[in-house]
Amino acid sequence: MVLYMLDKKIRQDMHMKYINKSKILFSVCSLFMVIAILFGMANTTFALPAYDKDVVVSTTEGIIEHEMKLSKSATIQDYVDYMALNPASGSNELNIVSLNRLYDDINNDLYADALCKALLEDEHSSSASLCKGAIALMYVRDDYTEDDLKLLDEIYNKLTPDNGIMNDVYAINFLNQYTNVTNEKYDIQGYVQSIYKMQNDDGGFGIIKGSSDVDVTCFTLRALYDAGADEEVINRGLEYIRSKQYDNGVYASLDSPNLESTAQVLITLVYLDEDFINEYNHGDNVLNAMMTYKLDDGSFTHNTDTYNEIATSQALEAMSDICYVDNLDVEKIVVKTTNWNLIIRLIIIAVIVIAAAIIILTNKKKKTRFMVAGVAIVLIAGAALMQIQSPQKYKEDATKVEGETISITISIDASNVRNDGVIVPETEIEISEDSTAFDAVKYITALNDVQMEYKQSLSDPNMIYVEGIDELYEFQFGDLSGWMFMVNGELSDVGAGRYVLSDGDDVKWIYTTEIGKDIEVD
Repeated sequence: MVLYMLDKKIRQDMHMKYINKSKILFSVCSLFMVIAILFGMANTTFALPAYDKDVVVSTTEGIIEHEMKLSKSATIQDYVDYMALNPASGSNELNIVSLNRLYDDINNDLYADALCKALLEDEHSSSASLCKGAIALMYVRDDYTEDDLKLLDEIYNKLTPDNGIMNDVYAINFLNQYTNVTNEKYDIQGYVQSIYKMQNDDGGFGIIKGSSDVDVTCFTLRALYDAGADEEVINRGLEYIRSKQYDNGVYASLDSPNLESTAQVLITLVYLDEDFINEYNHGDNVLNAMMTYKLDDGSFTHNTDTYNEIATSQALEAMSDICYVDNLDVEKIVVKTTNWNLIIRLIIIAVIVIAAAIIILTNKKKKTRFMVAGVAIVLIAGAALMQIQSPQKYKEDATKVEGETISITISIDASNVRNDGVIVPETEIEISEDSTAFDAVKYITALNDVQMEYKQSLSDPNMIYVEGIDELYEFQFGDLSGWMFMVNGELSDVGAGRYVLSDGDDVKWIYTTEIGKDIEVD
């Protein structure tokens, strides 16, 4: 019995030693595994793919310098204060955020006060546009004022899901930042589920279900990423974007390659930590493709060879995102401005003084000398007060009607943003047989002496984009605002320069604030 108990005790001791050794071995292995994981994480790169950092930095600085020169701003702070003159414009809302990502010592008070005031007084913009402005305000404001909190609360109370995809997208963006203001967590799943229902079979998203758009898809993917959405939904969206890249690396909207769509893709890929150099490289990568729209003065064009304000702002947004993520140093630009108005006035005054002096010194009649001196004083005063203004954008003459003709009706309407919104009432006109929707609007604006501005591709004359009508321009009421046209009650999915009209067509040009979502179709 004693031997049995002793043997049992020995076996128990040996078993415990084995268990202890196993625990020690397990602990050591676990420690090594943790160390290995941590070492792997430490050596896993979350940096952007290899690209020319000098090009990105110089491009960023070039854009800022161009915009500062355009606004006659000597310093970054001068430019920020200048933007306060029109704080709610689409380009300025983008630029103020981009600058604050690049520089941490900007005083945003003047701009933020002006933006808050403009948004509080805005009675026309959609909730998506108001959210966009509020997001910029929350990004740059350090200490919220009572008006800020009033504005943000009003926007919050207006938000509802299933009110259009861009409403859902900007609602998610707004609520994610509004949480930092109120320290409350808001339910965004209603908006996420609403967006899920809008994903098309090709993986993309669009304003209208069934019609995907690169720009809308990019905005949507960034919002879903922030919301921690289903990874499969995001991956399908990325596959759609990959499939839409042109052979030269650029992207298009409404069948028209342009800077803004290309920039939005780059912004999205950087935001989602995607390899925009190697994985999205159909003929060329997105970054190089975007640079093809860069002009010699540092600005960017939409898709022609002339400066475009919103294109330049979106290029700055893309560049500043890369600089921010990769922690690149961007120089504080200082511009030596030349006041040409002052120089011209001084030259005119100098000519008047010299001419008057010659007349006075060579004329012996006192009365004449006094008269010349008086006239000179009046002219000098006029020159001192004179402002030299650049000529207004000219209006194109109507195209001649030649050969066979067709009869159509056409109207131009901006009731979405103006009380007196009908610019041209429904009018029946005769135009050439093969006329396009652009030919028709060009004709009717000239006929009614209505201003119109457009851009036309040099390489493809049918690639035409109407920027403004009656001084009402694209992006004036947010990123999604601009001119669209309908033919026989349906929105067109091709550009105005490609849509050939038929006899009896009813053409309506309408200003939209949500890429057509706010337009009633038959």
